Amino acid sequence: MTLFDSFNGELLDQLVGTAEEFYAKHGYSRDEYWARIVQARKDREAVMKIAPVRRLREVFPNEAKDLSPWVAANLDRVGTAADMPPGALRLVRTEHPLKRRNRIDVLARIKVGARDRRVVIENQLNPSDHEHLGKLLTYAIEVEAYAAIWIAPSFTDEHLDALDELTRRMNCKFKALRIEARALDEGDYRKDLIPARGEAY
Repeated sequence: MTLFDSFNGELLDQLVGTAEEFYAKHGYSRDEYWARIVQARKDREAVMKIAPVRRLREVFPNEAKDLSPWVAANLDRVGTAADMPPGALRLVRTEHPLKRRNRIDVLARIKVGARDRRVVIENQLNPSDHEHLGKLLTYAIEVEAYAAIWIAPSFTDEHLDALDELTRRMNCKFKALRIEARALDEGDYRKDLIPARGEAY
């Protein structure tokens, strides 16, 4: 598997923006680099035509054991979709314990100026609901989060409006990301994180 195969067209805009540095670092000629970029774009477009699976539990059977570890292992993708600088998020831990037996699904940190700030990530396998919105808000307040990211397969307008209002009222950036999965060959899946209001990354 080549480097281009591994990301299968993801983060292409970042690579295009740093092309000279990239192909020099990885030993590609200019022509080969751009040929692979074009092919990766075509591959991604082909995959995106495949309808997402209807039930996310086909891909992530358990939220804590399957989804949270995947999110923790893909913080670069989470940060990019949440409009954060590439590589800005660093993992603190999954299932981070709080008071009253509460646990943050994924706790990350981000450098803001000279300080390390907390980023709360709450994910779920079902459409957005009031319970998870309440958890996200509670956890963000408890750890004085710089940002709070909510990952779900779909969101209601009511919940998206609430996140916008919380961002305006609090010293915290609330973000909503849709997670989708598309079946590939040999039982594998392509997973995508998509801003709930915006284009896919």
